[in-house]
Amino acid sequence: MTELFVTNFNPNFTGVSATAAGVLRAQVRTVDAALVGHPLPGCPDPMTGRMAVRTAHKPAGHPFAIWHRRTFPEMRTATWLRDVLRKPAKIVFTSSARRHHSAIPRRLVARMDAVIATTEDAAKYVPNVRAVVPHGVDTARFAPAHTRAATWAKPGFGGTRGIARVGRVRPEKGTDMFVDAMIAARHIAVQNCSVTQRAAGAITVYEDLWAGR
Repeated sequence: MTELFVTNFNPNFTGVSATAAGVLRAQVRTVDAALVGHPLPGCPDPMTGRMAVRTAHKPAGHPFAIWHRRTFPEMRTATWLRDVLRKPAKIVFTSSARRHHSAIPRRLVARMDAVIATTEDAAKYVPNVRAVVPHGVDTARFAPAHTRAATWAKPGFGGTRGIARVGRVRPEKGTDMFVDAMIAARHIAVQNCSVTQRAAGAITVYEDLWAGR
C-alpha cells in the first residue's frame, strides 16, 4: 500500500513543481510513494485523483498514509478525503511564504496535521510547524562545470565570470535586493570589466510593471 501521496495539480511547471519533483525523486528511494495529478520530471507516472482515492488505505505497518500538499487546491482535496471520506490520512503542508495568508487559506493551514516551513522566517506566518527544512540542491544534477570559462562563454553574456540571481522576478523573491546590492557594488564591476550581473527568471505582467520601475 502507498505510504506517501504527493500531489501536483498544476499543469504548468512552476517553482513549486520543481521543489515537489526534487523531493519526490529522493523519497521514492526509501518509501512507497505515489504522484497524483500531473507528471513531474524524473518521478513515477502519476495516478488520477480518483485512483488515489481508491488506493488510499492504511499502508502495511502504519495507521495512516501521508498526503503531502504544497498548494491550497491540493489542501482542500486532502481535507475532503480525510474529513468527509474518512480515509486514514494525515496531511502535511509545506509553506515558504513570508507573509500572512488570507482568511480561507489560513483556515485550511490550521487544519493540517503538520506544517513544514522552508525558512525560520516563513515559520512565523503559519501554525502547527513541526520542522523547518530549507530547500535543497540536487548535487547530482547541479554541480560546478569542469571548464567554467568555456561554460560561461557559451551564453554570450560577456566577461569571464558572473554574479546571478535565478528565480521568479518578483519583490517577494528578493530580486530588488539583488539589484540594490549590485548597484551598491557597481565599483567592483567598473574596476573589473570581466564581471557580469544577471537576474534570470519568469515574470508576469504585474511583475513586469514592478520590474520596470
